[in-house]
Amino acid sequence: MDKRVDHVGVDLWLAFEAYKAAMYAGLADHGFGDVTVADSDTLVLIGPGGIALSDLARRRHVSRQAAHEQVHALVRRGYLEIVPDPDDGRKRLVRRTAKGREMNAAMSQVKRELQAKLLDRLGPDGMEALRRALALVTHETAPQPLATGAEPE
Repeated sequence: MDKRVDHVGVDLWLAFEAYKAAMYAGLADHGFGDVTVADSDTLVLIGPGGIALSDLARRRHVSRQAAHEQVHALVRRGYLEIVPDPDDGRKRLVRRTAKGREMNAAMSQVKRELQAKLLDRLGPDGMEALRRALALVTHETAPQPLATGAEPE
């Protein structure tokens, strides 16, 4: 007897967890096995020009102190640096280091590889149907526009 839960939330969660596990395994294969979900939740919001710590905290929906701790953990591991804001000497910006940019490039490569694997299994029509279905779920369930990150891929 099928004991599936009668809502799609579990299916979405399982798919996301599987994708996330594959993504971090791929990232580890590229030499970035120390990157965590919390790290990538921070890193995805940092664009090429950097971001003010207060803006990062607001976009992550965490306290300034929590953002500060996460940023400094990434600074210690060499992924981020804190530099003076060239437009306002009183402010400081958080931006990626060369290692952070290399990790971002590796993450993009892993995502492209995962997409190619899905495309191979689903075919172009199936992939397009999946994307349309996911867009519909996002549109119908998001209470507000989602922060999607600073750098589209």
